Amino acid sequence: MKKCLFFLFALLIFCGCKSICNETPSARNKVKYVFLFIADGFGENHRKLLKNEAGSPALDQFPIVRHTGTLNFEGKVTDSAASGTAIACGIKTYNGAIGVDPQRMPVKSISKEFKERHCKVGIISTSPINDATPSAHYANTFNRSERSLIVHDLYHSGFDFFGASHFYLDSRYKPTEEEYLALIGQKYQIFRDQNWDKINPTDKNFIISRMVRDFPAIPRKTPSLADFTAQAIKTLDNPNGFFLMVEEGFTDVYSHANDAGGLLRAAMDFDRAVAVALEFQKKHPAETLIIATADHNTGGLYFLDNYVPGKTALLYQQMQISDLHSKLLALYQQKADWDLFERTIVDTLSLGRLTPQERVELKNYFAYFVKQQRKGGKNKDSYDIPAALPDLPGKNHSASLAYGASRLRDKRNGLAWESTAHTGAKILTFAKGPGAEKFDRDDLENTSIAQLIREIVFQK
Repeated sequence: MKKCLFFLFALLIFCGCKSICNETPSARNKVKYVFLFIADGFGENHRKLLKNEAGSPALDQFPIVRHTGTLNFEGKVTDSAASGTAIACGIKTYNGAIGVDPQRMPVKSISKEFKERHCKVGIISTSPINDATPSAHYANTFNRSERSLIVHDLYHSGFDFFGASHFYLDSRYKPTEEEYLALIGQKYQIFRDQNWDKINPTDKNFIISRMVRDFPAIPRKTPSLADFTAQAIKTLDNPNGFFLMVEEGFTDVYSHANDAGGLLRAAMDFDRAVAVALEFQKKHPAETLIIATADHNTGGLYFLDNYVPGKTALLYQQMQISDLHSKLLALYQQKADWDLFERTIVDTLSLGRLTPQERVELKNYFAYFVKQQRKGGKNKDSYDIPAALPDLPGKNHSASLAYGASRLRDKRNGLAWESTAHTGAKILTFAKGPGAEKFDRDDLENTSIAQLIREIVFQK
């Protein structure tokens, strides 16, 4: 009798453990589909700029919008590794850490928890797929610069779908992108820009295609972030549900460059990707939770007194500022005259007629640009530039003329930047779907996102 009771007791414990570790959809509070969108470096004013200048029909639909803290475990301004780990794993850590706590012990991401519960998992990023934000979901390493180790963790993750723009290459081991793909291809079906109709949802799939921005002078010729999101849904959808993380990394890249026109284009791409998830949610309203957030604020964008919502020329910027810099470098090599430089800048940034003061400022940036090209005797030219120049912001910027021109355009349109670095300002988190009300709180932190997803979906 005692042996029988012991057996029954052991069986009850076993069954109880199994129900926790292998939950059915009904045990997961009916939430089967979770989308986590992250716009890197996307602060509150970045969001205002998007809404005012281009509209944000997707983000406008979220009933819950709350300020969210982003500082690292030391209370300092975070990098994308510490914030990525906070969002993915629900713990604060040190800058540079990927999936490890301050004591360098591995921590589990919500993505891995979904995978353990027989849900499919997908990761998409316009940044390198082994960069900080995406890798925090599948990797564990002391230092974000361990690019090859992160790819090794990707290979072993068992996740079902990856959408990659490209890779960061490792300066120590010096692999090529093709070598990374050869490793990943041992477990994943590799696709590029085409033949997506041949993707088999029962396979593990890895798509790599440069997700570039769409500018008037350089139109996009490759799939967009929204296209990747739609394909991920097709691939991941199954009766057990899925978790999909989607990152727009260029909101951070352009903010570091203080490129307001590029930022606006990237933010528009982000909103369109969120719209794809909202369409899916319409078909599964009681089972789909969507969260959109940022990892930190980059650049500290702010508005001047002369800012008039909807009246900037940002949407008419013809190309990203780095491409404008390349174009100006080409003009320098051709020894073009100043008038051609000015016309190129005016046309690219839709500046129209320059005021005398603006022309003087732009010529001073041109002088700094010429001095940079002459450094070390690497270039010779006949441009006549003054020996003494005013102290200008960004005078030593690697793209000083393009930077100065965009700064001039921003000032005219009522925009300015605090810096080219991350700031400690709070960002915004958006939530929609079953359980979204749990995000409606004053003390929301980036760590709260993973914690609340666990509470809503796994009742932990």
